[in-house]
Amino acid sequence: MRAHRLIYGSLNEPVLAKIHVEEGFKNAYVAEAVFEETGEYLSETEVLLLEAQNADRIFDACTEHAEEEFDAENKREYKFLVAQGFTKKGL
Repeated sequence: MRAHRLIYGSLNEPVLAKIHVEEGFKNAYVAEAVFEETGEYLSETEVLLLEAQNADRIFDACTEHAEEEFDAENKREYKFLVAQGFTKKGL
């Protein structure tokens, strides 16, 4: 299954990304992302970090198109990561 989600880059510019959904994954809806505009592949970790940094905007954008793929538990998890300062720069 593939879902399209709006991910915001470091300059808060929207970038359409394709997210490949894998069954049985802890964060089941994230396996890889392909930035269509650059053709650049992101690692799973990079996708998770982007999502953690932009959780509210991503969930707001995605809920309109793929609501069944996102539940309250995942949203709470990302908000927790953001609250803990889990950012790409912090690694």
